Amino acid sequence: MKLVFIVLAALVACTCAEVDVEKYLSQFGYHNPNAFSGHNVSTALLSYQQAFDLPQTGVADAETLKLMQTPRCGLSDGSRHLAYADTAWRKKALTYYFHNYTPDLSQSAIRSLTVRALKYWSDVTPLQFSERQGGDIVIAFGGRSHRDNRRTCRSNFDGKSGVLAHAFFPPDGRLHFDEDEHYTQGTSSGTNYLWVATHELGHILGLEHDTRTKDAVMYPYYRGYKQDGVKLHYSDRSRIQRLYGVGTGGTGTGGGRTPAPPSGCTDRINDCYKHTAYCNSQQADWKKYIESACRKTCNKCGTGGTGTGGGSCTNKHVDCYKWKNYCNTPNWKDYLDTNCNKLCGCRRRT
Repeated sequence: MKLVFIVLAALVACTCAEVDVEKYLSQFGYHNPNAFSGHNVSTALLSYQQAFDLPQTGVADAETLKLMQTPRCGLSDGSRHLAYADTAWRKKALTYYFHNYTPDLSQSAIRSLTVRALKYWSDVTPLQFSERQGGDIVIAFGGRSHRDNRRTCRSNFDGKSGVLAHAFFPPDGRLHFDEDEHYTQGTSSGTNYLWVATHELGHILGLEHDTRTKDAVMYPYYRGYKQDGVKLHYSDRSRIQRLYGVGTGGTGTGGGRTPAPPSGCTDRINDCYKHTAYCNSQQADWKKYIESACRKTCNKCGTGGTGTGGGSCTNKHVDCYKWKNYCNTPNWKDYLDTNCNKLCGCRRRT
């Protein structure tokens, strides 16, 4: 059984000197101090830096420490960053219920925000959610030692600004929020309930973390409140659709249909999802392989993944108008700069 922890770092009070690097790496699965294989902290740091596309120095440099101080989900990801190990429910109609509520927000607000978080996932899949007491998913709030109506949780919370929430993967279905946090909506203060709920529900549905895509909801580090709301990244959508299929709803932004993928953007093998950690690899053999076999999964559409080239001021595709809102989206940029340059303002690519 896998348990997911959301860990919120104390951004203001914490300094680089306060990070216990070895403990941190052990907590998140990158370091085993009892191993007999010669695996040391330097090796663990290299693994961590590779997972998050940091300069691979093997030392706790400023950039590495800065990321370690960032709010994050506590799933032990050190053993999984080379391939996703997503697991799915065996049904697509799921039910949920609330064991209790937080006093931070009204019950109606918690219920409506949870419905909204679920809708991000149901918009892009055939999944259906309905509220029913004793259902598949239980949502509960509690401090330190806590429980839901099923049983006492074995993993205690640790007070304010520590563990924020945790959830269990299918088919367990338990989601617990730390009551010592202050949950908010529509503001950058406190802890944004909608973001945490959307991220945790991704785990409830079976998704592991995406360590490479910083704008993904399933990126391990807490992203917080954004004025335009939560938006599923292409990575989130493609992975959840691999588990449950494609829905008829939208983009995972609360409505609207999903634009068709760029013409000719395909994966040539079925196992591309296993190689996502290498999508941005600088190793020549992996780079060539990904660009030829896994372009869709790795968002390498349009230019073979190189991200270089001239790009004239024309629209080469008749359907460019469908993608006008994606001109500045990282995973669409290469494609649109090549095929819809006129639409996106005739940007000169360098």
